[in-house]
This record gives sequence, C-alpha cells and structure tokens, in this order.
Amino acid sequence: MTSRAQSIAQSICKSLQSEISEFGNASLVVCGGTSPIRIFEYLIAANDNIFKESRLSESYYLSLPIEFKYKSERYGNWRSYLTGGGYLARDMVSNKNMQQSLTAIKLQKLDYGYTIGFGLEFFLEYFKFSPQLKWDKGLRNMIIKGKTPFTSIIENIRSRTFTISFTFEG
Repeated sequence: MTSRAQSIAQSICKSLQSEISEFGNASLVVCGGTSPIRIFEYLIAANDNIFKESRLSESYYLSLPIEFKYKSERYGNWRSYLTGGGYLARDMVSNKNMQQSLTAIKLQKLDYGYTIGFGLEFFLEYFKFSPQLKWDKGLRNMIIKGKTPFTSIIENIRSRTFTISFTFEG
C-alpha cells in the first residue's frame, strides 16, 4: 500500500480500533462490527484506490445461563441484589450451509462466558417490580480462522452483552 492510500485509510478509521494488513497489491482495514448481525467493514487499498467492502455474519444464540443471586436485607419497601454466574450459548444460525469462499466470515457455534449484574426489588401494593442491569462477557474466541484475507487480520471476536431488564411479579 502506498503511503498516500495508507494515510487515507488510517484517517477514515481514526476514531475506531482498526488494523491494517498487507496482501499482495491490496491492503485491508477492519473498521468495526455490530451485534447480533455483525457487519465487518473493510477498506481495501490497491494501486492508490480505496474500496469499501462489507461482509455480513449473522448470529442468533440460544443461551443457558446459570446465575446466583445474593439479596440484601429489606429496607422498607425495597432491597438490592447482585447476580453472578456463567452461561453456555449455541449459535442457531448454522455455518454448515455456507460455502467456502472469500466472502465467508465463519464463527464458532458454541460460546461460554460469565455474567454479573445488579438490581433492585421494589415491593409495591399489588406486585413486585425489579429493574436489573446485567453484563455478559464471552470467554471463547468466536472467529474461525480461514485462509482468506478477510479473517486473517481479525485477531479475535468475543461476545459482550449489556442487558437492561424489568421484571413484574404478581
């Protein structure tokens, strides 16, 4: 990649964590992704031209969490609690139907990690209301390394989920 093309690519992804790799006449810059549908955007620089290329990787998980809940003493009509534990998740969108190609970004089917959370229980006249904040962090590297330039520059992909939930109990 020429210095001009490299400086343009770096300025485009300046605010994002990006990585540049050289592959023959082309270079790739990974600019980011979203969840549950991950869109990997690449800037491909070849012969002083920059092209934007997107690769899609869908993931929908069935998760089995195991959590422990520690509750404080009740103060008037409320109490706080902490949760913690682990989870095992399986990707329900299978990679087995995906053909080998340069466009494929494959992810592992199984994920596992830990979860921590904090919440409050409010005891109202007719029901109990519990808002909760929970954070899940995957421990497994989800990327399946291929011999494509699109996966070889990605070091790791781990799942991270932040959940806000509201529970009503009668």
